[in-house]
Amino acid sequence: MFAIKWVCSKLGTNKVILGGDVNAWSVWWGSERDDARGAELCDFFDMEGLHVLNEGNIPTFEVYRGDRLFQSAVDVTRQPALLDRAEKW
Repeated sequence: MFAIKWVCSKLGTNKVILGGDVNAWSVWWGSERDDARGAELCDFFDMEGLHVLNEGNIPTFEVYRGDRLFQSAVDVTRQPALLDRAEKW
């Protein structure tokens, strides 16, 4: 979180598109539930006016462990000014 906040403080959020494997869960980007890291990120995004571009209906992570498939949406992209232009992200 420190690095994300530092970059945004230097560039301003209207000049960045943040994307990454955040290893955080939030219903904002398609997770089944929120976790502590996801809640912290959502608070920051809300405070900075960053919008999540992911639709959340397609998992961004899949792995088989034994005979079970685990899926989640942990890769997140957010940006303030392009929300009206982003489609099927």
